[in-house]
Amino acid sequence: MMHKFVHGYLLSHPPDPTAVDKNGRDHNQMTKDWVNIMAGALMELFPDLSTTDAAALSWGGLENTDAYKAMSQGAKDSIENINLYNQMGLNGTKCNH
Repeated sequence: MMHKFVHGYLLSHPPDPTAVDKNGRDHNQMTKDWVNIMAGALMELFPDLSTTDAAALSWGGLENTDAYKAMSQGAKDSIENINLYNQMGLNGTKCNH
């Protein structure tokens, strides 16, 4: 959900208004400026959330960016596993909706 909020912000404050691939532009901007902010916000909302889990959840949806692709396979595996476990409800706070 945090990811979608950032998309909304970047739509109204585009880093490069001439970019053809606005989704790619936004995702690359998120890797540069927003991953740590999103992780911090998640930890404020969920105080028991670890720094590792918050960072991994913030990388969710950014798998096609150059920054993500440049990560080690181990780092990518960890991010993907944390996101998967949370999506499946095996980890984290389950949503009642």
